[in-house]
Amino acid sequence: MKVLIIDDDLIFGKMLGDLINEKFSNEKNEIVIKIKVSNIDIKQKFDYYFIDIMLAGENGINCGKMILDKNYFAKIIYMSSEE
Repeated sequence: MKVLIIDDDLIFGKMLGDLINEKFSNEKNEIVIKIKVSNIDIKQKFDYYFIDIMLAGENGINCGKMILDKNYFAKIIYMSSEE
């Protein structure tokens, strides 16, 4: 399963990636973590996208819209946390 995690908190992104690998250990997982929207290759397709809504200086919702413009059937999970 190919998963893209977009979160400006790299530690959280790695923890989420580890959790996905643990829960889906019976599958071959490819997990990519990006901390900026500008660093993603919009042409590359993933099975699931985990996107932080409040990225530093960027908007996760707009990122999701950009992904859906290129891949209408993308499965996007929006995340947010506030300390």
